[in-house]
Amino acid sequence: NGGFAIAKRTLRGVESNGMICSRSELNLDDDHSGIWVLAVKGEGVEGCNEVGTALATYLGNTDVIYDVAITPNRADCNSHVGIARDLSADISVANSEQRAASVIPSETRNEQRATNNEQRAASNESPRIASVASDLAPRYALQRISNVRVIPSPEWMQARLRAVGLRPRNVIVDVTNYLNRELGQPLHAFDAKKLRGGAIVVRTASDGEPFTTLDGKERTLRSDMLMICDLEGPVAIAGVMGGQNSEIDDTTTDIVLESAYFDPSSIRRTAKALGLNTDASYRFERGVDIGNVLGAMQRAVDMIVEFSGGIPSEVVDVYPSPFDTVVVKCRFQRMRDVVGVNIANDTIRLMLTSIGCDVVSEDAESVTVRIPTWRVDITSEIDLAEEVMRLHGINNVPAAEMARLNMTGQTLAPSVRALGGMQGLHTRNAIRTKLVARGYSDCVTSVLTSPETAAIGNAAVITLKNALGTESSALRTSMIPGLLVSASRNLRHGAEHVRLMEIGQVFANDPAAELGVTQQERLVLLVAGTTGRHWSAPDREVDLYDVLGDLGVVDSIKVAAARGTADGVWSMNTVDVFVGDTVVGKAGQLEPMLTKAFDIDEAVYVVELDLRASLRVSLERKSTYKPVGQYPTVKRDLAVIVDEQVSAASLIEVVSKSAGKDIYRSAEVFDVFRDEQHVGAGMKSMAVNITFRSDERTLVDEEIDASIRAIVEASQRELGARVRGEG
Repeated sequence: NGGFAIAKRTLRGVESNGMICSRSELNLDDDHSGIWVLAVKGEGVEGCNEVGTALATYLGNTDVIYDVAITPNRADCNSHVGIARDLSADISVANSEQRAASVIPSETRNEQRATNNEQRAASNESPRIASVASDLAPRYALQRISNVRVIPSPEWMQARLRAVGLRPRNVIVDVTNYLNRELGQPLHAFDAKKLRGGAIVVRTASDGEPFTTLDGKERTLRSDMLMICDLEGPVAIAGVMGGQNSEIDDTTTDIVLESAYFDPSSIRRTAKALGLNTDASYRFERGVDIGNVLGAMQRAVDMIVEFSGGIPSEVVDVYPSPFDTVVVKCRFQRMRDVVGVNIANDTIRLMLTSIGCDVVSEDAESVTVRIPTWRVDITSEIDLAEEVMRLHGINNVPAAEMARLNMTGQTLAPSVRALGGMQGLHTRNAIRTKLVARGYSDCVTSVLTSPETAAIGNAAVITLKNALGTESSALRTSMIPGLLVSASRNLRHGAEHVRLMEIGQVFANDPAAELGVTQQERLVLLVAGTTGRHWSAPDREVDLYDVLGDLGVVDSIKVAAARGTADGVWSMNTVDVFVGDTVVGKAGQLEPMLTKAFDIDEAVYVVELDLRASLRVSLERKSTYKPVGQYPTVKRDLAVIVDEQVSAASLIEVVSKSAGKDIYRSAEVFDVFRDEQHVGAGMKSMAVNITFRSDERTLVDEEIDASIRAIVEASQRELGARVRGEG
């Protein structure tokens, strides 16, 4: 006991090969009254108890103890009954005969004892439950037993508890510990006379509320921790550990026995926050059998009454919303497809019934079954496929020489399916390749961020229920913050020019969506610093035109006029990006206050596009061959004076629509001039170079002049323009 190892030692100059111990020092029980003297052969003791006999043989503890590793999803196997059920299912399948899946001892208890208990219950007052937080305690049951005797439990029970690593205490505590291991249902016994006010309240704690647990340590509680309380305060941490103020002791005569189903997530959070990993919390946080809450209670009452006497009351069972058992349709062919083995329909049916499923209906193609309440891990057809594979034997599934996977994503919702299939994949890779060739680094940033970062730009924040931490508790609503972090790190480490790009998903609230959230695929470009050194020109600070020039990697893109307003993310130096007549994104300078928050002093320019909308046009468009023109081109310059608010894009659009579709080829603005004396206040002169060419003939001056006149008339009509130099 205490970690002291018995070994060969020298004591007072004499070599000692052992140590005389009490039972307590050997950690067998609490008996520390003196040295434990063992009888040996020749002292009237039967059997061969020679020196060197194993202690287990001397004590008669020759049973085999199995150390079983249980995976977290198999909560039903955290008990002897659960293991027995699983062995029974395996034997049933191996022998092709149905065996009983339900082996709960309480179902075969002595009926006469149960009848006597029911007759005596009328003379014992039931415990009172004042209120229950049913969202955290969906089922909560109590039963009172009066006139019990707190005595040692039977030797066979003590031996079994020791075999599984538990120290016997007294008959009340031992029965609850025994049934916890036997049935997987944690039970707790309160001293009824220590419950103040005569009633139980199941509620959450108050922040900072102190409570001393059975181990003698004072715990500080939080408001999300579920507590079992009397009318004056807590008496137990629900599903984790009882309290010193209600524990069973030698003076106890009346007990209140608790059996319940607590919300697994609540118990997990409480146990982790308090650093208490108990046998009870281990089972509750994985999910106990809500259908056996009363069965375990009845078996405990039977055993306590048998071993220590007492009069049980009626059971008080608070179960406001009975559990809806899960019903799943199992398609036989689907099972064979998933497992990869040709298993007969009758064998699949036997496998399902052997694990406790009840058949609801069946036909030649499928069987519909009701899942037993103890199998909390089975919720869908694919879970049944796992059971079929497990019972068939994973080692019996032949290895496949070739695997076929459906990579088209046709079964996914359109909102999350990659647009364009393989062609769309090639287009995305082409965009990446072109941008990398222009000096961009392809980035992958996390979709998880902090709520504060997700709220940039007044976006609605989408938080996770079970986040790993505050910094990763929200889904990103924009990829810009993640790239700003990368840009800031690069600039701090001496990078003079930063070009970053990312194709990824962002998320937004959408009440009409299946899960209330939609995701959108976006392309983001970010540039900052200088253009980089090159022999052809000196380096300079990047500007909006640098990032706009890189937009050419995406087909069908055009840029509109400046928006003229700032919104906390984008500055006034921002333009809208169109595909056709649809806005698919923005390009511009980020607000300096935003970039400074990321420790960036340089101007940062960004393009953010809805990639699905941007690609849709190019993916739907069919490429056609058009031969190079054989006739000469004609170029004309035209300068017009327009209002300051008229954009170059507007002028180009008027030119393209009015110049004549059969001879017009392109136009570009090559000069903008402002001067109050020559063009007027609030006005500007824009000079545009227009290219004409026909695929059928050589153009003559009369055709070009007619086209120019049409352009001038359209400009005057739609833009209020006048030709510069005409007054």
